[in-house]
Amino acid sequence: MAYGGEQTISPVGYGGAAGRSDEPMMSKLGRILPLRYQITASEQMAPADTTVLTINTQKLTIPAATIRAGDRLKVKAWGKVTNQNSTDTITSLLRLNGTGNAGATQLTLASVVAYDAATSDIHELEAELFFETLGTFAVGKLHSKGKSWRTGGSDARTHVVDSTTISLLTAITVEVGQQWNVNNANNRFKLYELEAVLFRTRQAWG
Repeated sequence: MAYGGEQTISPVGYGGAAGRSDEPMMSKLGRILPLRYQITASEQMAPADTTVLTINTQKLTIPAATIRAGDRLKVKAWGKVTNQNSTDTITSLLRLNGTGNAGATQLTLASVVAYDAATSDIHELEAELFFETLGTFAVGKLHSKGKSWRTGGSDARTHVVDSTTISLLTAITVEVGQQWNVNNANNRFKLYELEAVLFRTRQAWG
């Protein structure tokens, strides 16, 4: 993945191509380098049993040993109910390591839970994660605040993960999954977007 969109924030009177000899070192804290991950295609799910939590095969992978203390990760996803049976309900989840990364810590970041689905309902999920400290290089402590909502209903909720440790020496997957309350071939959900952006100051990059 390529870096891009660097944003420089400097005190008034400083900065610019030439710079100034008395430019304060603290201005480095305003230089942000984002690292972006994004799925390449939408995906219509057709699981054999829709009552089982099914993770989209379109997912994101953050390589092992990428995240460091002080990093922030912003994640967002949205999808649509493309068909549904009667009054069946659907739960959609935004997760780290979902069910597709065996052995890793699985964390739910945001959720739309058990709502009567209607065709064309939009589910939107997002979360902001902050990696506060590293007990060792292998383990990070994160805090996350997630939000979710859907069109066609009043569902809006906040999901908080606080002071949770996670291994950083293995790859971390960012995933979306769906689960229906009734197994019916008409129940379908399509994931259109899943994106994660990792932010780190230039000072941290070195």
